[in-house]
Amino acid sequence: MDRASRRKYQMFGRVLHFGVGNRDVFPETSAAGKLFSQLAAHIAAIEAFLVRRDQARGEARKLNRDTRNAVRHSMRAIAATGRRAAKDESAPHAFRMPARGASEVTLTAARRLREEAERRKDRFIELGMPETFIADHDAVVAELAEAVAVQQDSRSARHQFDETIDKAFDEGMAVLADLDVTVSNALRPDRVRLAAWVGARRLDRSHDVADVPAADPSPSSQPADPDPTVKVAS
Repeated sequence: MDRASRRKYQMFGRVLHFGVGNRDVFPETSAAGKLFSQLAAHIAAIEAFLVRRDQARGEARKLNRDTRNAVRHSMRAIAATGRRAAKDESAPHAFRMPARGASEVTLTAARRLREEAERRKDRFIELGMPETFIADHDAVVAELAEAVAVQQDSRSARHQFDETIDKAFDEGMAVLADLDVTVSNALRPDRVRLAAWVGARRLDRSHDVADVPAADPSPSSQPADPDPTVKVAS
């Protein structure tokens, strides 16, 4: 979530908090009360999609890291054995481990080592590799290939989540535009509550935090006497 979105999210929470704390003026059945409920639904949707997006990212990273390590372990065994298996060959040996890089690079190198080992399979077995070492290597390489596909799918899913989150923010801002009018009309005779509304509705640009707290709808005290004439950011 970028800074602008964090500010909106935090402002949504303050506005919802204001609505809950002033239910005597804005009961749930009132026009403003229904708008506050709509805003609460948008906040819940944003939170849910943020969680799902982060879960998709975490699962893809974990699966990719674990399976990549398994492939590199198999590759190291093949490369070490291959250097001995090819020691009498005149051509430069092909059993060099690649530098660590993207999973796609690891996959390509793993398949190349597999082809070289297949050509010298009998010698590998003579040097102590299990007879199933080719099949075992193929299995972990297949897992990594699947993990790469999962990661690519995760990127697509995260992109869709981002679009959904942006839409929820846009819809939330549209609800706030209606609340600006409805709340201001209801509180015009009450300068103290109107000032509190302006304070809750303002986008705070004074600081940004790394972690976005969940919106807290429980009532709390409002600023004592903010200036109700301050123009609200939108």
